[in-house]
Amino acid sequence: MKRKVSLILAIIMVFAAGIPGFIHAEQGMGLEEAIKFAKGLLEISEEYTEFNYGVSTYSGKRVWDFRWTRKDMYESSINVMMDDSGDILRYYNYNYNYTGTGMGKKLPNVSRSKAQEIAEDFIKKLNSQDLFDSLKLVESSQRSVGETSYYFYYIAIHDGVPVPFNNINVSVNYDTGEIQSYSKTWAYDVEFPKADDAIGLEEAEKVYREELGLKLTYNLAGDKVYLAYTPVYSSQYVIDAISGEVINPAPISRDIYYEGMPAGGMGERGVDVAAEKVILTPEEIKSIEESGELITQEEAEKIAREFEIFEIDDSFILDGASLRRGWDFERNYIWDLYLLKEDREAKDYKYINVSLNANTGEILNFDISYPMVEGEKKFTEEEAKKVVEEFLEKIHPEKFKNTKYEKSDRDIIIMENETGRYNFKYVRVVNGIPFVDNYINVRFDGINGKIYGFYMNWQEVEIPLAEGVLPIDEAYNLFFENVGLKLEYRQMGLPYVNSEKARAVAEAAGVAVDAVASAEIDAATDAAVDAVASAEIDAATDTAVDSAAGEAVTSVMPMPVPRAAKKSVNLVYAVNTDKPSILDAFTGELLNADGEPYVEKAPVEYTDISDHYAKEQIETLAEIGIALEGPTFRPNEKIKQKDFLLLISQIIDRGYDFYNKTALENNSETERLYNLLIREGIVKEDEKNPEAPLTREESVKFVIRTLKYDKVADLKDIFNCDFLDKDEIDADLIGYVVLAKGFNIVNGYGNYFRPKEELKRGDAIIIIYNSLKVLP
Repeated sequence: MKRKVSLILAIIMVFAAGIPGFIHAEQGMGLEEAIKFAKGLLEISEEYTEFNYGVSTYSGKRVWDFRWTRKDMYESSINVMMDDSGDILRYYNYNYNYTGTGMGKKLPNVSRSKAQEIAEDFIKKLNSQDLFDSLKLVESSQRSVGETSYYFYYIAIHDGVPVPFNNINVSVNYDTGEIQSYSKTWAYDVEFPKADDAIGLEEAEKVYREELGLKLTYNLAGDKVYLAYTPVYSSQYVIDAISGEVINPAPISRDIYYEGMPAGGMGERGVDVAAEKVILTPEEIKSIEESGELITQEEAEKIAREFEIFEIDDSFILDGASLRRGWDFERNYIWDLYLLKEDREAKDYKYINVSLNANTGEILNFDISYPMVEGEKKFTEEEAKKVVEEFLEKIHPEKFKNTKYEKSDRDIIIMENETGRYNFKYVRVVNGIPFVDNYINVRFDGINGKIYGFYMNWQEVEIPLAEGVLPIDEAYNLFFENVGLKLEYRQMGLPYVNSEKARAVAEAAGVAVDAVASAEIDAATDAAVDAVASAEIDAATDTAVDSAAGEAVTSVMPMPVPRAAKKSVNLVYAVNTDKPSILDAFTGELLNADGEPYVEKAPVEYTDISDHYAKEQIETLAEIGIALEGPTFRPNEKIKQKDFLLLISQIIDRGYDFYNKTALENNSETERLYNLLIREGIVKEDEKNPEAPLTREESVKFVIRTLKYDKVADLKDIFNCDFLDKDEIDADLIGYVVLAKGFNIVNGYGNYFRPKEELKRGDAIIIIYNSLKVLP
């Protein structure tokens, strides 16, 4: 047991060096000094009377975690993370009044430019001038009307080259101008390669063509298949700008046992889609079975029990079964079966989850719970692959012969070879072109020699021919022109096991190490923490492990203190990830993952409003994502009904699908907008007229309904309208007009409202602007 504990701690130390509390460094500030420093620097008010803290060690520095709480109704709090040199790493100011639901549906009191000034003053307050001078604002995300803060993201620049791993995020409350949050990620003592030593862009593009490259692929979006040129490798692969070699700096974070598989082996697209499954009721299942179109539950269970690889005997029970529509565009039904064997006395537990096509009886996927036992690896990768391919030839011969084996990333292969557990992926090929969204995955245990997972994603859909696609050279030219490679510094990642995996490794060996791996410090480990703080590392580790494992541990591998050596980084050419790397195979146009054309988002600015009376309202709303398509606003043109309603959709809770949209792109989107507003009671079915101009009285009708005052407005006899042209107002809309004037949403033209006048685009923005002042 002692040997196992030592081994586990060694694994955790090597692969999870970032887990706080494991490494001790030279001490800086003590607790009292740190509290005073943070409280003074951040000007924390005496109103925050409650205080607690934690301490950990990270990257060789002690890190304090402070929390001040104000004893009000909502327990507002300020959280600060600071290292012992006084470097503020995190700051979060929680105030319910600023973060509660509904608070975002109002106009900001603070402009974006003022918020940016506040953010940058805060950064300067916490950091040196040299550090601030190295920053560049790379993202000032457009605020939606549903948010409460402006967000600003800065990265460092060194020798004119971006350093994305050195960054600062700040958010500023739009109502009060207070700093809502601040986070800083920064690597000090970094040794940067000289940018002047980098190979040229043309040479990097040549390397990309030859070593990484693009490929022609079929891609699935809904029930549509489209052809595109896409990168062969993911964007984590980069080119070393000094040597010209291809490197993969990203650490391993995937679970190799479930690569390409949905969680638990069930479902068709994993956890996200599982939530969308339509499970049928017993009555519905009975009706469908009686129709004779589907196999029955009993027939599905018989197929599963006779499937040789499952090794099912009479001790297995059917623990659950459900029939659902498949994700394959609802053309098929699927039986999900849950078979269980549990012998508590023999400590023998095994489950099998299997999904079958309820139309054909074809097995679609399964997951078998073999215990992950340790032992000598009996199968090499090639031997395991041979077994898997024999299995596929037997279970799905026609599909298998139309696939191509896709080798895993090299780092994954290393891990597979070390563990003896393999994942094999076979991508569907159509017309000699990979259909990347259709594939078969098989998991194989090289220790016990058994297949323990299978997943197939395969849709019978119409697939376009590849006639007339762009030549690959033209695709490369468009790729480099419209997406391109960019020069930046990156830190080299190393293989690691995250804390969950580290804990899983330990538990598999029969040891609970939560107390060791946890970054939290509680009363049960105070003695251990005190020892850590005093540099008595070995004794502290012994104490923590004793508490976790329930045994005395006399031999623990000593924990090394990290050296103060400079950290090495690489200067690399990387694919620009600000844009999608998918090119339409026929036109070369950039596409989103859904196959629709990519439209670059940019701040809305107008060229024709400088002298217009609605300039302030137009610019203010555009700042929070409520705008019409530019670059010209055309404030004196008549507004269409659909465009006014698009503006309305952006100030209601359920309008999130339309937030920050400046135009409706197609008839389908227009239909979705009207369906939303009809459900919300803002528009009635017989009022739909998307392309028609909107009158002034119609505009206030929609606005008053949006504000939920229409029930009052409908009591038309209680209102006294003082507009001189009130007789021209639709009798059913008198209450709407009076309320709109009372709320200062509209003021009319002197004593006249002009109800039948068609609304101008500039006046429409003023109405929306004034409506936001009324929203609670």
